[in-house]
Amino acid sequence: MRRLPRGVRACGLATCVGLTLVTAVAAFGCHRARVDAAVVDPPDRATAGAPAASAPAASEPPLDGAVDGDGDADGVVDGEDRCPDAPELVNGVDDGDGCPDVGPFGIRLDERGERIEHDGKIHFGLDGDAIPEEHLPLLAALAEVIQASPGLGVVRVEVHTDPRGSAEYNRLLSQRRAEAIRAALIERGVDGGRLRAIGFGADRPIVCNECDSWALSRRVEFWRDR
Repeated sequence: MRRLPRGVRACGLATCVGLTLVTAVAAFGCHRARVDAAVVDPPDRATAGAPAASAPAASEPPLDGAVDGDGDADGVVDGEDRCPDAPELVNGVDDGDGCPDVGPFGIRLDERGERIEHDGKIHFGLDGDAIPEEHLPLLAALAEVIQASPGLGVVRVEVHTDPRGSAEYNRLLSQRRAEAIRAALIERGVDGGRLRAIGFGADRPIVCNECDSWALSRRVEFWRDR
């Protein structure tokens, strides 16, 4: 048996380590031999030398029609908009102030800014979906306002009937009439992607005590589809 270097026995290593390690221990001193049995892992090869992670990219703004500084998306920035919560109606009346002013045929937004109202009334012939010529000027004015007012977004054309006839028949009839109104607006310049046509038949009647409920129920309405 080979003779171990001096100092190794004092550390208790003579019986548990090989000659090569003992020689190294003797060279560095006994206090170097008391090392932790755990091995320090080398740096992760996948991240070694890799550049520092960059800051996360800023999130994109929501695409909801409104732009920064123009909350109602009517083209008038909030700082110059007298009505920042309601879109401008481009109708030749104070265009540029940011407000839904009353235009020709009384075209305006209701108090909640949801429905496009007017002073006219669109009627159809009995069981028909042809638009009488007398209503075409009103539709032309509506088309001009809708197309020139992007803040309105998509406009929903609703047609309602009175309760005479079956429910299914009235729904089909009102749908044909709604499609006819939509087509007339498109013919007059409105982008078809901004128009929806829905016929409700007699499902949403107007009921009152001292009025002709049936006549009031036969109606065409224009709503902001939000």
